[in-house]
Amino acid sequence: MREYIPPKMIHGDCHLHQFFFDRGMVTGVVDMEVASAGDPIADLIKLFLEASSILAGYDWVRDFFKGYGQQPDFETFRLRLLCCELPEFHAAGWKGDYEVILSRLLTATSWKELISLPR
Repeated sequence: MREYIPPKMIHGDCHLHQFFFDRGMVTGVVDMEVASAGDPIADLIKLFLEASSILAGYDWVRDFFKGYGQQPDFETFRLRLLCCELPEFHAAGWKGDYEVILSRLLTATSWKELISLPR
């Protein structure tokens, strides 16, 4: 799988509060005790979940992915979101029951729809 070649370092337990920013650029990261090689989309999913709640109402997705270096494949990203469990959604500030959240994820066709899920 191309996501793992070459191996990439991932945080492993990513949260927005663990990153330090200066003028939109990441200047530091803390809490790296579970970091290892893996698929960086896993970290991106957690950051996306939290950012979509904290930045609700803002068009932040383009800048978010620009800082990441590229926009991931939408379908792959959406399917990875479907792998999250209800506590992950609720911890990130997403509202609603699991059926409602998964139903909205299944029908989303754009980044804007993904970030406008129930909050």
